[in-house]
Amino acid sequence: MKNKFYAIALIITVVLISCKKEKVADNCEYKTINKEMIVTFVDGEFNGEFIISLQPKNSNGDEVYRLDKKQLKSISRNFDLKEFRNKKNKYIMSIREVYKDTCAPFKIMKLTLR
Repeated sequence: MKNKFYAIALIITVVLISCKKEKVADNCEYKTINKEMIVTFVDGEFNGEFIISLQPKNSNGDEVYRLDKKQLKSISRNFDLKEFRNKKNKYIMSIREVYKDTCAPFKIMKLTLR
């Protein structure tokens, strides 16, 4: 009985130690860049769930940003979502990219219809 108690205590201790949060760097520095983007794919309906794929204009397809309804709510924009259906539209995406330390690699701040 005593050994069982020690075994359970050891397991709980190991779990608690392994679950501790990793320290995220606090000296991160970001730079804001603007990229001209085009819509390459719209999956879903704007009154329900959807995903928008955007790529920098004149790119080779390696860089793709996929945004869903929830993400688009947190991004400042100057247009209605239905504008994404027009493949001729171009957008300026303002992105904060980390260039020092190990924080989140980027955050999309604003999406503007040109």
